[in-house]
Amino acid sequence: MAEHEPQPELSRLLASAKRVIDLDEVKEQRLSFAYGNGNIDGDSFSRATMSVVVPPAVDAGGTDIGATLAPNSILHRHEAEGAVRQFDITIDLVRRFTEPGAPKFKLDLSVIQILHDALLTQGEIGGIRTVEVRIRNSSFGPPAPDLLHLELDRMCETINSGWDTWDALELAAFTLWRLNWIHPFTDGNGRTARALSYLILNVKLGGVLPGTPTIPEQLLHLRAEYLDALAQADSTAKGGRVDVTALRDLLGRMLRRQLEALPAFSAEELHQIDDVVGRRLRSGRSAAASSVFGTDVRQRLWTVDDHIVLQLGPEAAIADAEQRHRKTGDPFPRLLAADPGRAVVRVSARQRGIVIRDQVFLSGEEFAIGFERNAAATIERPILRWAGATTEQGWSTVGALYVLRFGRELTSSTAVDVFDLLLTRHLASLKP
Repeated sequence: MAEHEPQPELSRLLASAKRVIDLDEVKEQRLSFAYGNGNIDGDSFSRATMSVVVPPAVDAGGTDIGATLAPNSILHRHEAEGAVRQFDITIDLVRRFTEPGAPKFKLDLSVIQILHDALLTQGEIGGIRTVEVRIRNSSFGPPAPDLLHLELDRMCETINSGWDTWDALELAAFTLWRLNWIHPFTDGNGRTARALSYLILNVKLGGVLPGTPTIPEQLLHLRAEYLDALAQADSTAKGGRVDVTALRDLLGRMLRRQLEALPAFSAEELHQIDDVVGRRLRSGRSAAASSVFGTDVRQRLWTVDDHIVLQLGPEAAIADAEQRHRKTGDPFPRLLAADPGRAVVRVSARQRGIVIRDQVFLSGEEFAIGFERNAAATIERPILRWAGATTEQGWSTVGALYVLRFGRELTSSTAVDVFDLLLTRHLASLKP
């Protein structure tokens, strides 16, 4: 395969992503990864609405960094717990191979089996399959059982020999396609391929990548594009040529979204949000609206843990938020609390559509606003202040933030309607 130069924009993002992620961000990545790689189908399952508490993991320092997940059945619970274990093992391996003095990464069958075994419940037996399998709704037939070890060895050798010459996205794309193609297990092949691909991407780029939604979550949301890219690689392989360009490009777009905290909406959902913003701003245009947004209104979508934020305001306000995100990992530091109990202001699901306009002063480890699950509100021209170690700190912005927090009722499929509601009520509340 030909070597690719990273796009300048992606190179800039990667350079700014060299910060160490904190425990709150690890917790949110665990939730994102588990949702995306949990193998749970159906609209009743959403990123923030699993109903069973998965036992928290503990890092080397003894700090609780667990996540609350809530599947709808015992089967889903086991799958969610397996996805969490798989995430923890993936991150542990990334750190093991990227810490100072670490040995050079070398892929072998033991790494693949470790990631797969994480999915197994107590009493389940893993190992390489010994039976023929077929892929549903596909003409593709994976290799016979007696060829699996040979194919896995070849895959590992290809990745190891290309480690110094291929870029991170190409290595990750080849891994994702090839392990899916080999299909070495009776179950869990896709989940293991996605975890291994994500492991290789992080190791090749030098450490645990910051940001959410993680690439595994985005692969779930963009499943059709993902399957099409795999099928394209399968098709070229039949002709004796390895070409994972489509998959590499898809992973590149997803990596950018993870690093920039862009929500994992489909192209159609993004188009619908653009349409809502355009219609509401045209119908609500007034002197009062201009005083809030400025004359040239721009928009930007953000993921902040399990909140989605639609930011409307002048270009400078959005640029300031992007700068804060690059510096701290949060475009709106201390604004949105993961635990509403730590917030000065609490917004319940019953208050959906309210407008918050007050300046907030914080103390200790407080956050400004805590959204319950399924809550949504508008925050107009927020101003935050808190006492730093030596001086007062804070930030403010022109425009408005339309915020929703995922829950059983509020999902990506309903977000467009909720944004429409928030915009309508906010514009109606502005004095002429």
